[in-house]
Amino acid sequence: MELTLAARKAITKAQLAKWPKATKAEKGAILDAVCSVTGWHRDHAHKAIRTMLTTLIHRLGGSGNPSGVTTMPPSSS
Repeated sequence: MELTLAARKAITKAQLAKWPKATKAEKGAILDAVCSVTGWHRDHAHKAIRTMLTTLIHRLGGSGNPSGVTTMPPSSS
């Protein structure tokens, strides 16, 4: 029996806390774990994690820019 999409999302969401501070090797292990449980390929699992993190940042009101520095100074017009 295959997992439902909601179950796959829940499994992926459970790994989100580990992702931002993980090393490259740890991220590979996280992807392997998600792929083995959900049946997704690595590209899809990585995209799902990235999308969930981006959505979480926007829902919490973050800019996605941890330093808070803008790349373009405001125009003086």
